[in-house]
Amino acid sequence: MTIDELRNALRARLDRYEIEQDPAAVLDPAALVDALALAEAIEGRSRQHAEAAAAVGLLHWYRYLLLPDPDDRPDLYEAVAVFEKISNSRPDLVPEPLLTTFAEVKKKLGRQLLTSSTNYAAPADDRDGKARTAVKLASLLLRRHELDGSLVDLDEAINILTTVVPSGHDSASHSEALTVALFLRYEATGDDRDLDKLITIGRSLLNRDQPQKTAQLSMIALAHYRRFQLISDSNDLDYAVELGRQAAATALPGNPELPGIQSNLSVALRVRFERREAPHDLDEAINMAATAVHTTPRDHPELPRYLTNLGLALRERYERYRAAPDLDEAINIARTAAHATSPKHTDRAGILLNLGGTLLLAGDSYAMEAVEVLREATELAATPSLRALTATYLGRASAATADWALATNGFEIAIDAVSQMAGHGFSRDDSEFHLARFASLASNAAACAVNAGEPLRAVELWEHGRGLLLKRSLDLRADLTELARKAPELGSRFVMLRNKLDREYERDMSAPSGHWPSDIPRDRLQQQWTDLLTEIRELPGFERFLDRLPVTEMLAAAQRGPIVLLNVSTYRSDAIALTADGVRVIPLPAVNPAEVKRQQAVFDTAMAFAWIRPDPRLDDVLEWLWDTVAEPVLHGLGLVADCDREQRLPRLWWCPSGPLSFLPLHMAGYHRAGAGDLRTTLDLVVSSYTPTVSALIHARRKHTRTAPPRVLAVLAADVATLPALPFAVREIEALGQRFPSQVDLLANAEATRAAVLSALATTTTVHFACHGVTTRDDPSSSGLALNDQLLTVRDLTQVQLDGTELAYLSACHTAAPNWSLADEATNLATAFQLAGFRHVVANLWSVPDKVAETISHLFYDALGDGFTIDADQAAFAVHTAMRTLRERYPEQRAWLLATIHVGS
Repeated sequence: MTIDELRNALRARLDRYEIEQDPAAVLDPAALVDALALAEAIEGRSRQHAEAAAAVGLLHWYRYLLLPDPDDRPDLYEAVAVFEKISNSRPDLVPEPLLTTFAEVKKKLGRQLLTSSTNYAAPADDRDGKARTAVKLASLLLRRHELDGSLVDLDEAINILTTVVPSGHDSASHSEALTVALFLRYEATGDDRDLDKLITIGRSLLNRDQPQKTAQLSMIALAHYRRFQLISDSNDLDYAVELGRQAAATALPGNPELPGIQSNLSVALRVRFERREAPHDLDEAINMAATAVHTTPRDHPELPRYLTNLGLALRERYERYRAAPDLDEAINIARTAAHATSPKHTDRAGILLNLGGTLLLAGDSYAMEAVEVLREATELAATPSLRALTATYLGRASAATADWALATNGFEIAIDAVSQMAGHGFSRDDSEFHLARFASLASNAAACAVNAGEPLRAVELWEHGRGLLLKRSLDLRADLTELARKAPELGSRFVMLRNKLDREYERDMSAPSGHWPSDIPRDRLQQQWTDLLTEIRELPGFERFLDRLPVTEMLAAAQRGPIVLLNVSTYRSDAIALTADGVRVIPLPAVNPAEVKRQQAVFDTAMAFAWIRPDPRLDDVLEWLWDTVAEPVLHGLGLVADCDREQRLPRLWWCPSGPLSFLPLHMAGYHRAGAGDLRTTLDLVVSSYTPTVSALIHARRKHTRTAPPRVLAVLAADVATLPALPFAVREIEALGQRFPSQVDLLANAEATRAAVLSALATTTTVHFACHGVTTRDDPSSSGLALNDQLLTVRDLTQVQLDGTELAYLSACHTAAPNWSLADEATNLATAFQLAGFRHVVANLWSVPDKVAETISHLFYDALGDGFTIDADQAAFAVHTAMRTLRERYPEQRAWLLATIHVGS
């Protein structure tokens, strides 16, 4: 029904009451259903549809006048909330007596809250009486929160319930009220501490010797499921299932909440099946979801959600057991859910997303329908996370129909949405979580753009969609300095607003919740951010402030040598080379994600024992890399011709993606055949790596420092809980002998995190000899093991240095990509580059202590004349060190693979 039709239906009830004075006209439950439908249709647009809003408000006002106290309170609050929204713009729609009463009601509400607040805070001997008052006051505050979304009311309700502790039989109702308030605040702010408190209090209630309430069981079950989504603890999932079952079992026949409980239980069971693959869980999930659907009226607003959950459970069973009837039924149910959802319903985008995903699963014959469904879902998606999902599926569906232009557009929309989720206002941890969910977006976008005949767009999307956290910092450091110089007022506003956004997740652990320190809603601050960017981009010279890096600037970075973007996708794989002459696409037909992962698994297995004895499987992988990647690239760039050994080899920067980031491209080739064969990367080019083109441009920026060069040597050879590093001691001693007047030493006890961070500001070169520690689940916590604690990636992202040249990280895994964030380059090598070091020498894998010492000696031998450090020769020095190693130890292939150069 349209808004006008809904308004006319409700207006007819109001007219009947006003003319006939028939209370049934407004007290009939069907009248509330009409009001709810109209309120939902005009949600957020009360001023545009003031007459419809007035009809909703009048229904609640008349009910308030007719119902006894306290049953009339909910309708009073609803009427107040509705008329408050339109009273300023359309006072003519509020009858004169109601206008006066409206103002009085607002005053009365204020007095109630003030009086109650005073009463609960005053000293009293009657603790249970105070507790009852606290519960009543908290209920008022929670109701007002539901009306206007005020977080202040939520905080006050929780503070009241936490401060006033009952002593007797009222403790259960008091605790129940507190759990409700905590759940509402968790839903509003996402603060997981509230979730933990809720579960602790809720489970203590369940352990009491009293009948369990259905609503209470259901809420605690949902809280456990929410916590499972956050921390993936299977115990929470088990509790969600068990308590959900109890809630369903205790519900009386006809309980309107039962279908929702059953549908939520179905979701928990389906997710548990995905983890453990117990068939009975999936069967029960389908049965519960089906029961919820079958017992819900066809016009119930929650029916589409229940249908969607049933369709997802059937889709899951089809994916596991391939029973065609399950897929057919899943499609039909998903279509029914979509048809039952109004075009303006807030859940429509998600429901269409589920339909589109199910259609995609059904194969090419459904792909066109999936495209249309997902196109609408993407247009409707209101949040970045939902838009990222719908647009990703739109890209996949369009690729299935070979509509490469639309596929590119879909993936581009998804990249933009993910960029928002990794922007200011989100913590680094939350940003990393979102980025891991949408890995390979940039690769798929670039592949589709190449298929669409748009190689320049492919380059732009590749760069735009990768290393988002890195670029966020790089862009700020480059652009903000210039903004502050040319437009200081705008620069100051920008910094203040950025700090407000970034403080959202810097929670004060003593505060009751983790929401904004100010009363400005986050969405309003985000809009201010967008408006300010628009204003800044109107300034001459700032048209691309914090915007995408144009292809012209990326091509300019290729003047010193080709930058090779290695794109691996299910749609096609290519080396997209940026050269002095333009963009060159070199197809890699033998490369695909599955094969690269297989080669990477073989490589990892071989490397596990390669330090002890040579493993021929290493050569197998290196030869595969040559045949499928390196040789096509070098041939396509004209670098495989006869090479004069007396001339300096050309430079080349590798920028790999996804699983290819875990393989040693710089050592690809036929090493078993001997160095004279020239079928190795090492014999044809000097390889460097860069995580993004932006990072390479950043590494080449001009320095302003004029102080004499200094070398900071950091030795942490005897860190508690880690093996001693005796050869690291020799490594640092040799460095001191090589540069006797330039080295500042921080050794062992002096090598603390604070001391190192302070010393970095006064050095040009830093050499670490220590352990590297990687944290797989939290890559920003990976770091260098110093005497007191780790110097982490997160620490270094906060550092901004000028005049620093070379960071030599003689430690394990310092350049290792993260499994879930391979395209983000969240590692120590990149962190040092971001901090200001133009050149970084680091290790992709573990390196034995003695081997690290040997490589260090060879590197510095090749770097200069023995008295000075020419950092710009770092890439050549690494290359020379590796060739020398190969000559001295021809069978020790593993020695050649780990150490790489990153940067300029």
